[in-house]
Amino acid sequence: MAATTSLTYSSDLSEALKSLLALKTNRDNVNFTPYKLAQAIGVDRSLIQRLLNGEVENPRIDTLFKISQFFIQDGFPLTLDDLMQWKTKVIDVQEQAILENQFKTFALYQMNNFNGEQIGTVSMAIPKYSPGTIAVVSDQNIKPIFNAGSVFLVDMIKQPQHENLVMVRVEDQDKLILRKYLNNTGNTAILHSLEPGDDDIKFHLNAAIYKIIGVVIHINVKA
Repeated sequence: MAATTSLTYSSDLSEALKSLLALKTNRDNVNFTPYKLAQAIGVDRSLIQRLLNGEVENPRIDTLFKISQFFIQDGFPLTLDDLMQWKTKVIDVQEQAILENQFKTFALYQMNNFNGEQIGTVSMAIPKYSPGTIAVVSDQNIKPIFNAGSVFLVDMIKQPQHENLVMVRVEDQDKLILRKYLNNTGNTAILHSLEPGDDDIKFHLNAAIYKIIGVVIHINVKA
């Protein structure tokens, strides 16, 4: 069977997953089934099947993160946002080996005691980024997914879109918090917390207390 070198796909999460499974199968010339994906990321295979069937209206972000990390580590140039808000994407298998080796160095900052002072640098492999990208390391666990030491690449130029993960500066506390950006109306949006029990923040674009510093485009999770 001749390997397909690229696929273009659009629509919803179920179509995205089907295309990713097909692309991996064609690239490796080995049938990569939903069951194999479930095994690889440690979830029940019925969940993957329900995602493929479009039966999960609001999938958990930690599930999407596990799926995206599996394909990223396998050499596919995509991000968590690609699964959270899938549009049209082209993945070229022939370019993957090159993309995997493109290590770039980014200025590193910490989430707590964020005063704009750089604490170091970090090198990460990423296929695409803007000149306004920085790295931010978490000082503590961000439940239910990210352990302390996880590093987030933040694009300070990219404008947040609905359901993007964003880094938000809390001006009166000199710290950064991670939130999901949800469009509301007019000049307002909801900054949704990933941590159970935390209140959402109703965000105004001209707010003095909360400032979105950028969109999260890549994550290296601390095990």
